[in-house]
Amino acid sequence: MKSTFRQKIGGPPGIVIAFLIAINLTWILASRLKSDLLPQGTIASDFELSLLERPDTTVRLSRMLERGAVVLVFWATWCDACRREMVALAGHAAGIAGDKVQLLGVNLDYGEEESARFFLKRVGATFTNLAGSPEVAEIYRVSTLPTIYVIGGDGKICSAKTGFLRTEKIVSLLRRCGA
Repeated sequence: MKSTFRQKIGGPPGIVIAFLIAINLTWILASRLKSDLLPQGTIASDFELSLLERPDTTVRLSRMLERGAVVLVFWATWCDACRREMVALAGHAAGIAGDKVQLLGVNLDYGEEESARFFLKRVGATFTNLAGSPEVAEIYRVSTLPTIYVIGGDGKICSAKTGFLRTEKIVSLLRRCGA
């Protein structure tokens, strides 16, 4: 006796499950292929934001780029992947940053800077972190957190990624960018 497709996958419930899996896989693949981030080679827009630790002091991206490449990380304390990213960066900052590479966090906990300061202190993050603004997040097309840009010393975007990146991946992106 021949078995039908419906019998092989378990009848109507199996068809529904197979259909949902197919839709989920399609969505995952489409989201990986489509990127709304600024493309490689784009000149990074300059901005000036306040330091999280000293709100009366501002930092300008263009000044940081004068010293070399910048790993720009948009993050928030309510984002689990961001917290993991910041812990990883705090633990490996010395291995990533140096004379020609700087880490720059932009916190997007608008109005909750105290939470961000507490979190950074707790994880031992000593690299520069700024209080973000919706305008800067919009310019950099941040819609998913964390969002990470690697910007070369020439001011051009070398790489843009979203989601948690292992430290080794960030180092690899920096090498590809010549930093």
